[in-house]
Amino acid sequence: MTISGSTTTTIPSVTINGTYTNNGTLTISTALAGGGTLTNGNGINGTLNIGGTSGITTLNATNTGNTVNYTGTVAQTVKNVNYYNLGFSGVHTTTNITINGAVGVAGTLTNAATFTSGNFVLTGSTFTFNGTGTQTVISLNGVAYPNLTVNNSIGVNLGSNITVTSALTLTSGIITTGSNTLIAYTGTTNATVTRTSGYVYGKTPEICGHW
Repeated sequence: MTISGSTTTTIPSVTINGTYTNNGTLTISTALAGGGTLTNGNGINGTLNIGGTSGITTLNATNTGNTVNYTGTVAQTVKNVNYYNLGFSGVHTTTNITINGAVGVAGTLTNAATFTSGNFVLTGSTFTFNGTGTQTVISLNGVAYPNLTVNNSIGVNLGSNITVTSALTLTSGIITTGSNTLIAYTGTTNATVTRTSGYVYGKTPEICGHW
């Protein structure tokens, strides 16, 4: 089944037990669940807005141009998959957005989420920027990345000061810091830096070790 059209389809909750494709704008305000497969944007720029939980078994979000937004005001845990465009929004008072596994971004990472006493919780996460065009690594409300991998032969830019606390992996491509700073440090020891190809061009304090 394919969901398409120029208007937004809004559903409080969805349980998917088959195979579905979203080629339009689908907003799920409470829960995306089920043992099936949802593919977002199959050759078309599909947009999926998730306002609650994302417990579906399989979410395919790698197709070029598609966007998945986590838009809730409740606590949300991001599904650990590869995305093309990944966005965060919503007004959080005492709730967190948790990312606790491997997440890939091939397009654009954006953040418009606001917090009063909550924040991003990135413990145990690995972010991989794996696009085929220039990408920008942004700060998620000032929270350090535990593990950051760059696998983009075109390279990435820093959109703000970025801290990596556990492991920085340079698989392919140049990290250009511009006026920002890349720090690979836990507060007491240097993070592990592994390089296959590429390097950091710009501001990297000596504390980061040798590049």
